[in-house]
Amino acid sequence: MVCPYYKNGACYSPSLDQPDASVTSKERCLKNFKVCRYFQNETKLDIKNFYFEMKTKLSSECNYYELKDVGSGFVAYCKVLNRIITESQAINCNKYWNDCPLRAIMDIH
Repeated sequence: MVCPYYKNGACYSPSLDQPDASVTSKERCLKNFKVCRYFQNETKLDIKNFYFEMKTKLSSECNYYELKDVGSGFVAYCKVLNRIITESQAINCNKYWNDCPLRAIMDIH
């Protein structure tokens, strides 16, 4: 499983002031990310400051999509990916949820 804070070769952990590629390691980020000092379990994560926050309440018919109210906005969570997703991904979940290949794979299992 890949670390939920690893994207485009950089770490987007809320523990960092800004995304940073110098703290990433393929061995850690792509395999053992839970031992990383920048990893936070979702229960410990203050997602109000997370960069995926959306101002609009964007729903989806997908049963693997979850919208979380963080007070000042919303974040979208994908249960298949087991992570918070970007606003553009949430828009796709809203519009094309029935065609999602991840959802299709999960429904088979």
